[in-house]
Amino acid sequence: MAEEKTMAAAVVRPYDFRSPERLTSATKALLVPAQQKLAEYLTDTLGRELDCPCAVTFDRADERSLDSFLRPEADPVHRLKPVDERGDVFFRIDSALAQAFVDRILGGPGAPREVERPPTDIEAALLGAVAARAAEAVGASWDEEVGATEPFPLDGSARRDVEPSAGVISSFSITLGDEGEGGEPARGTIRFFYDFDDLGDALGFAKAVASENDAPETVTTEHLAKMRLRLTARYRPTPVQIRDLTSLRVGDVLYLDHKLTDEVEIAFDGKTAFYGYPGTVDSSIGVRISRTNDP
Repeated sequence: MAEEKTMAAAVVRPYDFRSPERLTSATKALLVPAQQKLAEYLTDTLGRELDCPCAVTFDRADERSLDSFLRPEADPVHRLKPVDERGDVFFRIDSALAQAFVDRILGGPGAPREVERPPTDIEAALLGAVAARAAEAVGASWDEEVGATEPFPLDGSARRDVEPSAGVISSFSITLGDEGEGGEPARGTIRFFYDFDDLGDALGFAKAVASENDAPETVTTEHLAKMRLRLTARYRPTPVQIRDLTSLRVGDVLYLDHKLTDEVEIAFDGKTAFYGYPGTVDSSIGVRISRTNDP
């Protein structure tokens, strides 16, 4: 019974067919090594800037919007400006970790301190040195130069000047200091936001755009990708005797030969392609794909 309740309450990850995911296994194969290399550069450059042991590890990459990256507003954000025509990169530091950076730059042990406000002008200026080292590391990982940096006041006009963008949020865990200096080391998360097309161009997986010079099969694929298919999720048919069917009245209850935790069939235009388990996505019903309909 407990297992049935767990399965019935399963939450499915939404997939919007109108905005297909571009952070696929193929793009991750190019992205992840670059971000692991970036973690190595960050470990070196931040360690030198803060003059203490520093360890940075790459955690994960998520396909998200810039608007979602710019929240919550208490965390300090810097804008990193590539010197070429690429879009800006945004660098976010956990609020408590940012305070540890400031404390370390001012000669303290780098103790974290929770705050629920954007950094002051002085704190932002001190964090600019950290952002500059982060820009240096990003440029090295791209084999390109990332130049100027500037604070990004989330409650000011700067945020209104930023165009909405879809991209990649790359998260890193950082440990600052060691056990022998000022007690426990400071720990937190730093994140980068890259516009997907700029990142793809820098790392070699930019989205291909169909043109008149494309091969016919490429153009055909582009057109096929825009076609719509009717998706249906249904339980497998339950046999019903004719005498039961003919005796049905409004208000009668049909007992199906299924449990809530049974797999449902996911069909496209009537042809079963996958099986999955029902669940919820926010306030909507969804299906988590469990297996394909391979023969």
